[in-house]
Order: sequence, then structure tokens, then C-alpha cells
Amino acid sequence: EEKEKLLSLRYEVARLALEGEDIAKAKSELKELIKEAPDFCPARVSLGDAYLQQDRVEDAVKVWKEGYLALGKSVFLSRLEDYYLGAEDPSTLLGIYKAILDQRDNDMILRLFYGKLCLRLEMVDEALEQLFAVESTGIETPHLHLLLAEAHRRRNRIDESVDQYKKALGVDGRLRINYVCDVC
Repeated sequence: EEKEKLLSLRYEVARLALEGEDIAKAKSELKELIKEAPDFCPARVSLGDAYLQQDRVEDAVKVWKEGYLALGKSVFLSRLEDYYLGAEDPSTLLGIYKAILDQRDNDMILRLFYGKLCLRLEMVDEALEQLFAVESTGIETPHLHLLLAEAHRRRNRIDESVDQYKKALGVDGRLRINYVCDVC
């Protein structure tokens, strides 16, 4: 427990150094944290951010890709997406997603992100394929149903779209009224 607290404190010191533009100090501490605790996700995310602040894009992308492959956390995919869409380079991001999917065919988080990106890029058929693959595993999230609803809407499949919106909103045809006491 004390080691975890110390790890968190050291991370905060590195994060503050990063905010204070002392990037070299921040990177050094973050690298040490990753060596000591390879599964400590915030250190990997912030190390990529530090590289990005230095305009070392390839290093930032490498850290985030390795972080995702090692830990499987969606925050790394979000960082990659933010960078590549901000740089108006979605084709490179598509390539990264495809390369990782070649290695990890059963990665449903990646399929969800890939489907979302395809939908954003008007690659609706590819988006539907990825999102159906996620849905077929039994995963039920409002985000998935919203993406499926939007994909169906873009294909003018209004009934399917409405069904997906209902699933996303948790509407099943019955009126449910929550009762609350007068004091609350």
C-alpha cells in the first residue's frame, strides 16, 4: 500500500514537472516509474504526452502503441486518435489499427475504436462490420448501440437505427416512472 502511494506521489511530481515545462525531468521520472511498475498506465500516457510536447511524434506514438499492447487500455487509443485526427492524418491511424488487429483479432476495444473511426471517415460498411463483430460477442454498451444506430441511419435503415437508439437509451416499450419520496 505504501509502495502504491509512493508511486502515485512520484507520478504527481513528474506530471507537475511536465506542466511546468521541465520535460527532461518529467521524462526521466516517468521512465523510472515504468521500469518499476510496467502496469502503471498513467506514467505511459504521460510519457507519450512528454514526447509530443517535444515534437517527437514517433516516440510518442511508439509509447502509446506499446502501452496499448501491454495494458490494453483504451486511453492509449484515445491519445492516438486525438493526435492523428488533429494532424488530419486518419490514414496512418487506420493503418495502426489494422496492424494491431492483425496481431489481436479478438480485441473488442480496438474493434470498437476502429469501427468508430471508420464511421467518422464515412467508411460505413467497414464500420458496420467492426461494430457487428463487437456486438456479436455479447457486449452491451450504450456507446456501441449509438454507433450502430448512426451507421444504420447513414445507410437509410431507419428501423434498425431506431432499434439501436432504443437500446442505447434503455427504452423497451414500457413506461417506467421512478418514485421518489416527498422529502427527497
